[in-house]
Amino acid sequence: MSSRPEPTKNSGRNFIAENESPQLEWNGTVKKEENSYSADFIATNSRLIFSRGEGHFKDLGLESIESVETGVGTRTEREGISPNVIIAASVISILGGLGWLAFLYPGVFSAILGSIFIALGLQGLRHGIGNYDELKENMDISEYRIYNVILRTSPQSKFSEPLHIETRKNIGPDLSRIIQEKS
Repeated sequence: MSSRPEPTKNSGRNFIAENESPQLEWNGTVKKEENSYSADFIATNSRLIFSRGEGHFKDLGLESIESVETGVGTRTEREGISPNVIIAASVISILGGLGWLAFLYPGVFSAILGSIFIALGLQGLRHGIGNYDELKENMDISEYRIYNVILRTSPQSKFSEPLHIETRKNIGPDLSRIIQEKS
């Protein structure tokens, strides 16, 4: 019986052979021009395994990786609704209501619909301006480091193109060390 932890549904641990030992694990995104996908990665003492879950996986022998390059950047994510968006949508609603009243079909229904657009726009505008500071404060803005890792492979490798991986974990130095120990 192995002392390895049980594999999770989306990890690559169920692809590890008995004579392999996990050296480094992380998750990230494989970046490609046509499509990108998230994956779990495991570097063992002999290969790099990446799994997309549900049985989809690829592996790459460490001997075919010629170099590891890492670049660092920052990424900013915003959660919540900006008060500027509320104000802009309100102005559009008011202008839409005025346009409806001025240029479209005359009649009671048109007048009611145009008035509804104007009333909603005025309510949104009042809310956006009146609570501007509070709405701005409630926006959650987070900034974090992102590592862009490029694995360059030998021409004989099944990956003829460099493999681009984006991750939040700085795995470049450790992965390079694992590859150097293998060669």
